[in-house]
Amino acid sequence: MLTDIDWINGWANVAMTIGEPDYWNKNIATEATEMIIEYAFNELNLHKLHGGVIIDNIGSWTVAEKTGFKLEGIHKDELFVDGKHVDTKIYRLLKEDWIKRKEE
Repeated sequence: MLTDIDWINGWANVAMTIGEPDYWNKNIATEATEMIIEYAFNELNLHKLHGGVIIDNIGSWTVAEKTGFKLEGIHKDELFVDGKHVDTKIYRLLKEDWIKRKEE
């Protein structure tokens, strides 16, 4: 889903949760992310998408990288999960980079 859409600056946050382990590792998140990207750039005419992924969630940051998102950095102790602070990887995807990637 797209959250925190900033219409003036043309960006939004991408967020997704697949809670049922039976549906993990089936490319569902990758396909859904590609559809969200397509909608954000083609229908909403946004300029940039971004999102954060808990650093230990290899599946989620793999989806981000497979769909063209670029790592911008790591936020230390960004979230409080299961009784401890965890780091997040911060990703971004610019519309122009997405268009170039589709042309390849």
